[in-house]
Amino acid sequence: MKIGTKSLKFEDVKNDILKNEEVKKIYDSLKDEYELIMALIEARNEAKLTQSELAHV
Repeated sequence: MKIGTKSLKFEDVKNDILKNEEVKKIYDSLKDEYELIMALIEARNEAKLTQSELAHV
């Protein structure tokens, strides 16, 4: 429990930040890169490889 602080939800903070058009443009431009990274992580996990093992493949 935090005393004297307001609990913030990630989605609320994210949505508030993305109201800034410049930030949203940069955020959107990173979507493809983020999706590629997530696909790689998912494939690595399905193959039960560690990051180190994947680096040596």
